[in-house]
Order: sequence, then C-alpha cells, then structure tokens
Amino acid sequence: FSKLELAYVASLIPGLIPEGMLSVLAGEQGLGKSLLHANWAAQLSREGKATVIVSAEDSPTHTTKARLIAAQADTEIIHHARSRPIFGNHDDDLWLVRVHAWIVSTGARLIVLDPLAALLDNQTDSYKDQHVRRVLGALDALARNTGCAILYIMHLTKAAGSNPLQRISGSSAFTAAARSVLLLAPETTPDEAGRIVAHVKCNVAEKAAPQRWEMMRILVPNPPRPDIETARLEYCSKADVDVYSLLAPREEAEDKSSREQAVEIIEM
Repeated sequence: FSKLELAYVASLIPGLIPEGMLSVLAGEQGLGKSLLHANWAAQLSREGKATVIVSAEDSPTHTTKARLIAAQADTEIIHHARSRPIFGNHDDDLWLVRVHAWIVSTGARLIVLDPLAALLDNQTDSYKDQHVRRVLGALDALARNTGCAILYIMHLTKAAGSNPLQRISGSSAFTAAARSVLLLAPETTPDEAGRIVAHVKCNVAEKAAPQRWEMMRILVPNPPRPDIETARLEYCSKADVDVYSLLAPREEAEDKSSREQAVEIIEM
C-alpha cells in the first residue's frame, strides 16, 4: 500500500488533452479527425514539442505531410512511424517496447494512434472488454510513466442514438479507460465546412466548452511539380450547442425542418 498524494493534471492541448493520460477523438469517417490531430500536432510543434503519428490509413508522404504543412507545422519534430506496431494480447509485448522507444528517442509529448482498432492484432477482439482493457492498461501505464499523452482515434457506429459514448465502435472499455473523450461532428451536414469539437467525457477537469472549427481548402506549393491540394481545420470560436443534438439522426432534423416550413406556410 502507499499513501494517496495529490497530483496536478496539466493540459497538453488546453482543456482537451491531458498530459500523461489516454484520450479519445471519435467521429464519423471523412469528417476530418486526421486534420484535427494534425492541427494539434502543428500547434505543439510551434512550441517545440514533438509528436509521433501512427496511422493505419494515411500515407505519410502523400497525405500527412501536406496536412501538416497546411497547418503550419514544424515537420522536423513530427514523426511518422515507419513500421506499424500491431498492438494486442500476445505475450512478448514488443509493440509496447517499440512505442516506449519512440517516446524516448523523439521526446514526444503526444502519440496519435489513428485509428486504434486498425492497429490491434487478429487475436484481440475490439468488442471484448478484457481484450481491450489489457491493451489500454499497458498504454495507460506507458503514458503515466513517461508523461506523454496518448490520443487514439475511434469511429462511430451507424446505429441510432445520440449518446456519443454508446455510439463509439467496439467495447465500452475504449471510452472507460480514457480520461478525456472528444467528439468531432458536422455543424450542419458533412458537405458543409463547419465542424464542432465537443467534450463528452472528462475525468480530470471540467469539460471544455464546444468549439466551432471550419475546414479550409489549401494548396501546398510543391515545385517544380504541381501544387498539392489538401485541407486544414481552423479554430473559429466557442459554440453554443447541445452535444447530444450533434448525433441526432439527420433524417429527423430534415423532417423537422420540413414541418417547420409547412407551419410557416400555413400561418402566413
């Protein structure tokens, strides 16, 4: 046994991502989760803080670097894993040793796992609590021991429901283990540029106010070849929105809009 001691929890990304802990960023596919964490990595790089990005989906040369340049990052201290570790329940835990080595060698203050479910081995069932908890327990210990924040990306299911914690794909252990859970959702429709970043869970501080971001199309110079088209998310302001309304079925919203229009016509 040991005595309980008070410890101050510092924010790596103010109000959103705590240092030395696990955090989740969840949202539907194609909304810009990778653009958002590229923006955060760029922000940290301008403060001289390194990030390691482990992506199972985006090419570092064809996609990620252009996004980082668009976000005005110091790309010299943002690292992309050359070999993708396969996290899981196998006995050797070499994947954990590798992630620890990345943190030590780069001085990373943030590790991004995008998406975590795609980095699990075939023997790890993402819908079984005990499988997920073993992986996340090891990552949590690594984060606490090094002070490095670990952010893992999750997708949402297409099931009905407006509770973000229940819509995140896989075991509930993914959100239970995280100290901060963030949702990225369209402000209106996915085709529009507006995005909302909302806190749906925070165990170490008061939940931050929702934020409005806007997707901007950017051309990155690539002489002597043609410019590279990419995008970045830009912070706009705080947003006065209900987190649960962000996941309300769009069909219902469209039906409500139609009803409101009908009422306005009748009342004219």
